[in-house]
Amino acid sequence: MRKLAAVSSSSVLWIGALVVVAAALAAGNTLFAQIESAVGYVDVERLINEYLVPVLDEPLARETARLQAEFDAASADLPEEEKLELFRQYQNRLDAIKQQMVDEQLPFINDAVAAVAQRQGVTVVLDRQVVLYGGVDLTEAVLAELAAGR
Repeated sequence: MRKLAAVSSSSVLWIGALVVVAAALAAGNTLFAQIESAVGYVDVERLINEYLVPVLDEPLARETARLQAEFDAASADLPEEEKLELFRQYQNRLDAIKQQMVDEQLPFINDAVAAVAQRQGVTVVLDRQVVLYGGVDLTEAVLAELAAGR
């Protein structure tokens, strides 16, 4: 008849190591859950349409009219081919002015998004178009923040 061997000290070490690893994994999962970040999103298209377009509408219309008057005066006596090239140059200038105006507004938009996200405990903010499920919609609050800063 065989006798059961007493638990060896190496077996005790293995069991102890497994318990420590299991405890570490459980603690790690709890820690991961605690540091999980809140995700928010904004509808960038709405920010453009409801904030950026109205803000830039008047200054852009003024610049367009100014450049159009310059173009009309400069192109009055030009042949059609040269007129077309001059038009492209003026269009590029207008595009650069528009981009500069947009770039000047980006810090205000970014600051508004950051302020709203911080107040709501959101650590990551995405465009609404990339969010498939979940998240916190910050769009209304960002629009309100931008309106308050005008």
